[in-house]
Amino acid sequence: MRPYVNGSHGPSFVAQPAPGCTLDLAYSHSSPFAFVKLGNPCESCSIRYSSWVLIAILGLLAAACGGSRSGGVTPPPSAKEALYLSTGLSSGPILTYVFDTGTGTVGSPTPISGPTAGIDMKVFPGGNFLYVSDFDSGSVFAYSIDRSTGRLTTLAGSPFVFQGHTGNGGPIAIDPAGKFLFSSNAAGAIASFTINSQTGALTPATAPIVNDNNQPVYLLVDPTGKFLIASNQADSSGRNYSVFSINSTTGVLAEVPGSPFTFGQDTKPRQIVLNSGGSVLYAALSNSQQVNALNFDSTTGRITAIQGAPYPAQSLPTSIVLLPNGQFLYAGNSGAGSISLYSVDTSSGTLTPGNIIGANNPAFLDVDSAGQFLLDISGSSNTLSIYEIDSSTGRLTLLNNTNFPSGAGVRSASFLVPLQ
Repeated sequence: MRPYVNGSHGPSFVAQPAPGCTLDLAYSHSSPFAFVKLGNPCESCSIRYSSWVLIAILGLLAAACGGSRSGGVTPPPSAKEALYLSTGLSSGPILTYVFDTGTGTVGSPTPISGPTAGIDMKVFPGGNFLYVSDFDSGSVFAYSIDRSTGRLTTLAGSPFVFQGHTGNGGPIAIDPAGKFLFSSNAAGAIASFTINSQTGALTPATAPIVNDNNQPVYLLVDPTGKFLIASNQADSSGRNYSVFSINSTTGVLAEVPGSPFTFGQDTKPRQIVLNSGGSVLYAALSNSQQVNALNFDSTTGRITAIQGAPYPAQSLPTSIVLLPNGQFLYAGNSGAGSISLYSVDTSSGTLTPGNIIGANNPAFLDVDSAGQFLLDISGSSNTLSIYEIDSSTGRLTLLNNTNFPSGAGVRSASFLVPLQ
């Protein structure tokens, strides 16, 4: 599915001659020549089509000689997006990969020093900074991103610490305006940092630490920036999701009425995502082998059930990703070594399970900004698998596998960052 290519038999050209003019173009893969006949040309057509015919012939000759991996004309220079991984490598544990959306491949990784137990990674809105939560120290490492190359540079003052916020590090989240970074430790104490939008530096906010006593494993801020949502691991008796309102001036968090919200017991939700409108919350239920869909009220922060949800997945779904157009959702079943496809009713948010494909024990899933490719990042098999997405059906076709450096053991992954 590449631009300027139609099937595997070379490019297609479409012409609309002026009334009274005719144009015939014949081409065969067995011959290096294209034959053009321009009949009864008017003056304007003679000028216009002389250029068009030259372009057509050159393109067809290129296709006859080989062309792109899809069998057609090589597309123009493609967009590139940066992928950041936190690994267990002792030297340069933070890796930068540049993904080429034209070829569907990644280049060699660029390492930089950082935490060897980076449990979560989040990118600043706009893509200028990367933040990594360190499980061992409970601090947050910060980097600037070169928007042309994707290369990272450690920020002055990094890693950043919130005094009194002790214990192992946990999940982090950033509001859409880029004003606050919220950092939870492993026990559920959530601290608020303010972000300097020019330098990326973090400063402990005056907001007090709040507690989510249900062991949050993933944090997400809704598109309005009004609410922080946590998926909770310690939900043996429910309390799956905690929701906090965010003071837009101070970053103070306050748990909303009804929180924590319960939808089943011992489901152990992991990654959560919201649709683009912020009205439907999706969750990977790692213990109950399901994917849930829930209504989210962006005015009150209240979460309610959607009839028919949750939906079946396979063993240990830990990651989910929604296409930019909202039409398909994918769940990575790390226990089963598979990826489940769901079509999305964009009006109601309900899911319809589709096909399931074998995969390399997906720990993290991501899609490019155009929704053409899915990236499957496996920590246990130490592999990055890249799939092409059928825009009509959502089905995946494996393009290639890339092995990570030996012993990488990916701990966390960022969302792809489009480069300029």
